Amino acid sequence: MAELADEDKQLAFDLHYAACLHAVEDFTDALQTLYGAIYILTSGDEGETDKFYAKAYQGLLDFLAQDAEDLTVTDEFKKQYEDSINAPN
Repeated sequence: MAELADEDKQLAFDLHYAACLHAVEDFTDALQTLYGAIYILTSGDEGETDKFYAKAYQGLLDFLAQDAEDLTVTDEFKKQYEDSINAPN
């Protein structure tokens, strides 16, 4: 029964990891869409597009960094992570 509990913990960790990867993919897609929209708004001027995109991208990164300051990694999460990477496959 304990093995099942460990498998459940691993599954929960894997699902959380997959959700994070999905969020990164969505963010990347949104950045590509943003670049396309800026390109259209600047009538295809790549110099202007790059300038405005860089400002928007930096603003997004600043927002994410500020929001991430509130996140904490608990000892329980660290232990689960270490256990998951040290678990035999």
